[in-house]
Formats: sequence, C-alpha cells, structure tokens
Amino acid sequence: MPINETILKNRKYRHCIDSTPGNKRWNRYSFWTHASDVEFNDGRNLQDKLGSFKGVTTNENQTAGYAADVTLVKSVKNSLSQLITSLTNLVNSINTRLGGLRFYEDSNGKWVVGADSVPKKLGSGGLDGIKKIVYKQGYLNSEKPISKTVSNDGNTITIIRDYSAGSADLASYGIDTARTEVSSDTDWAGGTISHCVIGPKIDVSKMFPNDYHDWKAENFLFIMMDWTIFCSHGSQNNLSIIEDKQMCNQKECTYNASTGTLIFPKCYPYAYESDNGGTGGSIQPTINHYEIWIIS
Repeated sequence: MPINETILKNRKYRHCIDSTPGNKRWNRYSFWTHASDVEFNDGRNLQDKLGSFKGVTTNENQTAGYAADVTLVKSVKNSLSQLITSLTNLVNSINTRLGGLRFYEDSNGKWVVGADSVPKKLGSGGLDGIKKIVYKQGYLNSEKPISKTVSNDGNTITIIRDYSAGSADLASYGIDTARTEVSSDTDWAGGTISHCVIGPKIDVSKMFPNDYHDWKAENFLFIMMDWTIFCSHGSQNNLSIIEDKQMCNQKECTYNASTGTLIFPKCYPYAYESDNGGTGGSIQPTINHYEIWIIS
C-alpha cells in the first residue's frame, strides 16, 4: 500500500525545559538537512556538487573555488574588448603597410607574404623580419626605476619606467621626447596660449646597434596601446580636452639613419594657457604604453 504523505519544509518546534513560573525556558528544534543527504537526479549529493564552493568574489586574482561577481565579469569583458580593438587596429596597420600584398601558406607549409608570383619567405615562425620597441610607464611598484628586457631572438626590446621607484635617466636607454610649438596666441586677458605637440624621440642605435643604419622612415610604425589625459585648470581659464586624430596609430615620422634618431612628431597634442593674473592651466594626453614596429 503506498504511503500517503506530505512534504513539510521550514518547520521547527519548541520544547519547554523549565516551566517555573516567570522563568520558562525553551529549546528550539529545527529540521536541518545535511548536505550529504540531499541527492540530485544524477545520484550525486549536494556536498559532492558544491562542497568546494567558497563564495563570490570581485577580485580577479582570487584563488580557486570562488564564483565571479557580475562586476568582475563585466571588467574582464571590457578588457577583452579593448584588446580586440587594439589587435584589430594593429592588423589594419600592418595590412596598410603591405600595400596590397597578402599572407598565405605555401605548399611546403611556410608562411609567405607578397604577390602569388613573387612571395617573400617568412618561415614557420611568422613575422621573422619585424623588430619591436615596447615602452611602458606608470606607477607600478616594481622597485626598479627602469627595466630593460630583450627577447630571446633579439627582435623585441622592452623598456618599463616605474615612477614609484624614483628618478631615472631614460635618455641613456634611448627613450626621449621631442617638443615642437605649432602656434602661439594671446587670450582675452592678455595671457599667452601655446599649442604644442610632443612625440616620442627614440635613439634606435641604442636598441639595435647592428641594424639602425639600414632603415628608413618608411620602415617604422607607431602603435598606441594605452593613454590618459591630464587636465589642470587655473583660475579664469576655460580649457577643453583636445580630441586629435593624431593620437591614433601612425606612420609619419622623421628618421636619421646615420645617428639612429627617430621622432614621431604628432603623438602628444598639448595646450597651455597663462593669464595676466599669473594663473594658468594645461591639458596634456600622455601615452602610457606604445610600441614601435620596424618592418624591414
């Protein structure tokens, strides 16, 4: 005969353990179920499925066992979107430099670039002919004002400037800036307004001493990876953020093959205002991470 039963949930009861007038005491009993007693349709219990779960976190560096909060998921998604955008811009820049040529794999499994009839061997490793200069800066807490690394194949030079570690001589590593004033005017109060551009100035001879004299300006491609805008307002100033197409990736540069001096002159649009009262303000975008590709 089947059992006629009703499933009860969230039940509890009390048992009086001291009935002394004015001092009644009760024990409260709840019907708790152990995780190992709750069984799923697949035969596994709740402890087996969720026993290792530790909680929810917004810290991307958290140890295993935590689920990602939607805030962390959104942050990772935005980072991936920025990476995809940067890679897309990079591919477009390379395609522009190819001038109608294309990559393809030949019958021997080697990647080549060029017209079908006149290919240039790249080898199985990809873009063997490309060299890179990578520069990063910021407050990185690395305890090293400047660090320089060279890839195993010698084709990539990476220089990292950590402002939190004190002063350093970037020029000795081949990293500098070039400033050019493009216009100067007078504001309504009689102060001066100057507009400048500040771009990377690289001593390539310090990076690639055996190759720099063979290159021309057309071999270099500037790729901006990350940038911020610094804005300082003085009294009675009315400054607006500069939006300049020159901040994007570019090929325009000057290069002296005899000295290895490379300048990208239009990377940092800069504006400054100074009023008669001695107050002033400035706006200056700063590129925190850029790469210079050298395509032979």
